[in-house]
Amino acid sequence: MQLNLKRLRKKRSLTQKELAKQCDAWLKANFASMDSCNLRKIQKLEQGYIKFLEFDLIDALCNVLNCNADDLQKIRRL
Repeated sequence: MQLNLKRLRKKRSLTQKELAKQCDAWLKANFASMDSCNLRKIQKLEQGYIKFLEFDLIDALCNVLNCNADDLQKIRRL
């Protein structure tokens, strides 16, 4: 599975830093005790270094990018 994160982010004219900041704000407003989102995490996601996504982060990304979880992922057939 690959993420369409970079494509979705660019389509919304957001930088990685802006996306991280907006996701972090959304997480803090909706999940007070959950992990934060930062620039390094967005970079690792776009580069494919993070293989596991927490549901709260998926929710934040989808909310900020105005998409759903299906839009976020791209499944490659072997």
